Amino acid sequence: MKQAPSPMILFLRRRPVLSFLISLFGLYIMLAGVFLPYFLKKNLPEWLSPFPELSASVEHVSFNPFLLELTIEGLQLNEIQEDQTSKLAGLKQVTANLELSSVFHQALVLSELTIEQPYSRITKSADGAFLWDAWLQKNDSTNQAEPTETAKSETPSPFPLLIHALQVNNAVVDFQDWSRKTAFQKTIGPMDLTLDHLSTLPNDEGNYQLNIALPQGEQTAQFSWQGNIGLHPFYSEGRLELNQLAVKTLWEYIQDDVFYKPLSGALAVSFDYQLLTKDRFELVLNRGKATLSDVRLAAKGEEEAVVTLPSQEISGLFFDLQQKQIQIALSKTSGLTVQAERDTEGALKLARMFAERPVQQNIKTAVKKAAPEQEWAVTVDEIQLEEASIALKDHTTTPAAELAVNNINGQIKHLTLTETPAEFSLSLITQSPSQPGQQSHLKLSGDFNVKQQDANVQLDLKDFPVAMIQPYLTPVTELSIDKLLFDINGQVQYKRQQLSFDGSTQLRDVQLTNQAQSQAILAGQGIYLEGISFSQSQKTLTIEEILLDSILYPLTVLKRAEDGTVTNFSDLVKSTGAEPDSGAANSDSEAPEASTEQEDWLVNIGKITIRDNKLQFSDRGIDEPVYFNIEQLNGVVDQLSSKNLSRGNINLAGQVNGYAPFSVQGQINPLSEQAYTNIAIKMAGIALSTFSPYSQHFLNYPLVQGKLSTDLNYKLNNSELKADNELFIDQLELGNYEASDAGLGLPLPLAVSLLQNNRGEITIDLPIEGNLNDPDFQYGDVVIGALINLITKAVTSPFTLIANLAGSDADLSHLEFNAGTPEAADTSNDKVAQLATALKKRQALKLSITGQTDQSDRQTLQSRSWRSFVDQQGITVDYDNPKYQALLAQRSGEPQPTDAKQAQALESRVIAQQPVAKNQLTELAQHRAITARRLLIDAGLEEQRIFIKASAFDQVSDSTPPYAVGVTLEIK
Repeated sequence: MKQAPSPMILFLRRRPVLSFLISLFGLYIMLAGVFLPYFLKKNLPEWLSPFPELSASVEHVSFNPFLLELTIEGLQLNEIQEDQTSKLAGLKQVTANLELSSVFHQALVLSELTIEQPYSRITKSADGAFLWDAWLQKNDSTNQAEPTETAKSETPSPFPLLIHALQVNNAVVDFQDWSRKTAFQKTIGPMDLTLDHLSTLPNDEGNYQLNIALPQGEQTAQFSWQGNIGLHPFYSEGRLELNQLAVKTLWEYIQDDVFYKPLSGALAVSFDYQLLTKDRFELVLNRGKATLSDVRLAAKGEEEAVVTLPSQEISGLFFDLQQKQIQIALSKTSGLTVQAERDTEGALKLARMFAERPVQQNIKTAVKKAAPEQEWAVTVDEIQLEEASIALKDHTTTPAAELAVNNINGQIKHLTLTETPAEFSLSLITQSPSQPGQQSHLKLSGDFNVKQQDANVQLDLKDFPVAMIQPYLTPVTELSIDKLLFDINGQVQYKRQQLSFDGSTQLRDVQLTNQAQSQAILAGQGIYLEGISFSQSQKTLTIEEILLDSILYPLTVLKRAEDGTVTNFSDLVKSTGAEPDSGAANSDSEAPEASTEQEDWLVNIGKITIRDNKLQFSDRGIDEPVYFNIEQLNGVVDQLSSKNLSRGNINLAGQVNGYAPFSVQGQINPLSEQAYTNIAIKMAGIALSTFSPYSQHFLNYPLVQGKLSTDLNYKLNNSELKADNELFIDQLELGNYEASDAGLGLPLPLAVSLLQNNRGEITIDLPIEGNLNDPDFQYGDVVIGALINLITKAVTSPFTLIANLAGSDADLSHLEFNAGTPEAADTSNDKVAQLATALKKRQALKLSITGQTDQSDRQTLQSRSWRSFVDQQGITVDYDNPKYQALLAQRSGEPQPTDAKQAQALESRVIAQQPVAKNQLTELAQHRAITARRLLIDAGLEEQRIFIKASAFDQVSDSTPPYAVGVTLEIK
């Protein structure tokens, strides 16, 4: 017996449509709830791993047909390498809720899409390729077909998709880069993404929020990204913020490209953005801000920071890619400290912050071929630098040069790449560690134009210690800057690559030394230059006034040698030991001559004021040093110019050793190519004992007392020198003779007696002429030579000087006497008067008389003896008288002459044979000396100044009878 159908079945039979729907729903439940999960779990691994290098797995797939909720759990994609697998990507769970409204929207609509703990590994291989690149390229080559003309011209629409709520929780990304020398590995995450209303429908947009944590040791950087996004067309705007990103994290990736490592430091970045891709790619950043805090950099392998940056802030950033605009409201750097070192090769370590990396050739080519585009408009409203400092140590010098620059504060306003000038100011303090108490202050202000490369700068530098640069001078010079402060103040302008300056400068507290000689070469209070005007374009240099204030000029002679003297200015330039290159010399000689059409510089100096200067001279090159000073030197030199016809005036006055006046007056032109000088130098009353060591060393006699006055006149025109040197010496007194190897052996006392008048005065005139371009003309040697010649001439030709004193040109060294008699000739009377007149002017001189007889006296006495003998014979001298002729024949033993001519000739021979006793000549000479003595006394010469020496006979005489050289005179 059949069982009756249940009421439900009967109900469905009566309603076939309902029965169909129920059957259809059951089938849906079966397919969606059972078959779909099974299908997806089976095929998802194959779909996700289309390459043999990949494998995928799914733990569980479920679908709720009532809630239209799909859940996939344990999805994982692995990479297969040599029978080993490693996780490449995956997720813990993904849940998607499908909405039936998808039918009405004609799009896939998900009310919710949730992804839990997704994971991905991004790997860059050693050859620089990303892990996914090979697979994606392989997929493109197999699936990409040749596009049709229509496809080429049309952009496909995106798949219609609408997700009301998308959420990604605890996502993690492992980034690996094996292409770097030091492999980089970093885990990024967890990342959380919330997105409301993600849509690919046209002109539809949603909101998003992305938070990423970046683990970095004890701290974690936070990345936040929020805003709106639309996918068709692509559009996004929002704000991005990155906080507390450790600088070390960035350094770990680029550490092979830099020479330094960060010890600390954090980066923060934030900005609003707008991104459009409808018609063209547009990107705008606004309200941008970036800060660096507590940055400390050290060289690799060291732990001491060389760069410390407490704070760096960039705010008010605006960036427009389409309009090519960059604007920054403020860039502020606070507390920057730099420890810079220059190695022995001259390389600055900080300059090599980044290592050089090869640039790919294709990039170079692309840059070369790139067409010029619109220039970027960059504007920075303000740049601030606060309390920065730099410490520099330079190992290229010995010892190493050190410089500390502190309290650096600067500001730049309105910096652009246009023709609008930017204003700036800068102040700093420099200090040398070797001179901790000495600081200099530098202030700069003005404006500059980046595009035109022009600048106007107000410069103010005070108290700069020039000794700071001493280590750089030591290798090339013996000049030691013991103390020197440099000031400069003025306006500097750089325009069209031409420099100009208007202002003043000062050199103060001057103390310079020759290290090789251990001698000072310059010292004083200051050298001041006021009213400086320099123009490179106009080739002019004008200085209104140069003030030399209390300057000491030491000039020291240290040693004398055969090749010259050594002074405190000797050997200032160190010899490099390099010999001249003959090849270079030849090339220079063959080079074309430089153009002579270049315009010369014009130099004008309005006035040089000399105030309380001092010249200190010392000569230590002889046994007893010589010292003298020109003190209280004051005066003015004005109107100096490089113009050839210009003449400057000089008016100086001072004192030698504090009591003897000294002056220089005249005109000079030292700046002109054609040197011109016309000056008068006067000195009065210098104590000669100051120069006694010179006199003792070179002339063998010290100077006991005396005063020297000079009147020197120098004229120099086109290298031709004419000098008049007038010397006046008063009351000169010499000491005793002292032997000296350098002594010239001159009879200096006699020279003094000859030159010195009765008042104890000596006047010397030494004119000198010569050409300064003549290498044989040395002015100092010429002056000394002229003085020695004067002394030598005085002692070797004293009667010339005596005659000059009497206003005569006669030779007063002897007196003529009548031949054979003690009576002076008439010509001697004038000479006696002249001698007496001259010797009265030279009271120190003494006169020695030597009675003299010569051949004319002998001949006269012989003739007188023959005449007396003839008279005794009672015969008259008559050449025609036979008796006289017979007497001549008898006395001579020769034949008797036959005429008067023969008689006269025979007479001469007879007379020459007449004997003359020596005592006759001696007595005659003595009487002549006595006569000369009497004549001089009668003429007024003091008897005590006259001395008679032993008589002499001159075998050869230039005298002609009836006169003879009766006496010769000698000055003592």
